[in-house]
Formats: sequence, structure tokens, C-alpha cells
Amino acid sequence: LCLMVSMHIMRSMQRLVSTLKEQLTAFSFSGAECYCCSVQHCDLVTGEQVLCDRKCVLGCIVAWFGSVEGFETFVRNDLYKHFKGQLGKPGLPYLWVLSACLPYVWMVFDAVAGGHRAGDLELTLGWKAAEAMATSATMITTTPLLVGLLLLVARMTQRQHQTASVNLLLTLGASALVAGASLLVRILVNEARVHGPCWLALPLQVLLSLGATAAIFQS
Repeated sequence: LCLMVSMHIMRSMQRLVSTLKEQLTAFSFSGAECYCCSVQHCDLVTGEQVLCDRKCVLGCIVAWFGSVEGFETFVRNDLYKHFKGQLGKPGLPYLWVLSACLPYVWMVFDAVAGGHRAGDLELTLGWKAAEAMATSATMITTTPLLVGLLLLVARMTQRQHQTASVNLLLTLGASALVAGASLLVRILVNEARVHGPCWLALPLQVLLSLGATAAIFQS
């Protein structure tokens, strides 16, 4: 249920991002609307004339960018590239996703530090500490990968259909795809940790997860 809700929200977000990108790349100053012009520059309450915001903005644009055409070029090219770089190609920056995992990592290290203060050598230096490190590594590698998969599938299925049942089925199918991929990733990670060589499992997991995550966030 949580995955379905997340998928629904992500699909809506992807539609908004696509709309914003289209508006930026096709921006035109003449197409921008001003409230003052829509009411004929007349205050609806007092009936007094009001200043034209369009003329004020136009004066600023000419002063800062030299011409309206220069401002439109800036919005369509430079501003669009800046927006695209900030948001990331999947619709959510990788560092934001990684930062969301940090509280869990801090919790794990806090448990290790607590064991050290209590004199629990097994929790400080033993297998429990190694397990804590492996869990932290898994959290900061596989979680961005799964979030990236969610964003990628949401972007591929972002189209809004007129029929509510079609939208629901699309959300269900996309959620099932992400859930299956998530289950597969977790199975592979557990298999690598349980049956693989202890010195190879964790580095291999980290490399594979980071490689897949980079591929998704750069797609």
C-alpha cells in the first residue's frame, strides 16, 4: 500500500516536472500573464488606476539582460540547464536520497559507540560491529538504487489517462515492478552476504549497487 501511494505521488511529480521543463524550454515573455492587465489596470475595490506590472518587469529585464530576446534565451537555455542539474534527471537528486539514509547510519554507529562505552567488545570490535558496518553499507547503496528504480518507473509511466481504472492499473503494475526488483535486489544482497566470501561480498555489493544507481540517476 505504501509503495502504491509512493508510486502515485511520484507519477504526479514526474508529470509536474515534465510540464515545468516544457514551459521553460518554450518560455515567451509575451505569453506571460499579469493580473493588472487582466483587470484593465483598475483596482476592483477602489476603482483607481494601478501601475502596470508588465511595464515594470519589462524595464528590469531590459536593464539586466539587454533585451527581451536575451532574457528569453537565458530562461530557455541557462535557467533550464540549471534547473535540470539541480533536480537531476530522474526527478530527485542522488545526494538528497543519500542524505535521507544518513539517520539510519547514525543510529547504527550510535549503537556501536554505546557498546564501546558499555565495554561490550563484541559490539565494538567483534562480529556485531562488522554486521553493523555491513548493514550501513547496504542502506546507503541499495536504498538509493531502489529509490532510483521507483523514480525511473514513475517517469516511464507518468502519463495521466482519462480513465481512473486505467490509472489505477498502471500504478499497480508499476508498483509491482518496483516491488519485484526490490525483492530481487534484497535476495541477491543476502545471498552475497551469507554464502559469498566475507571479504568479497560487501565490496561487490557496494560496487554493483553504486554502478546501477549511477546508471539510473544518469539515464
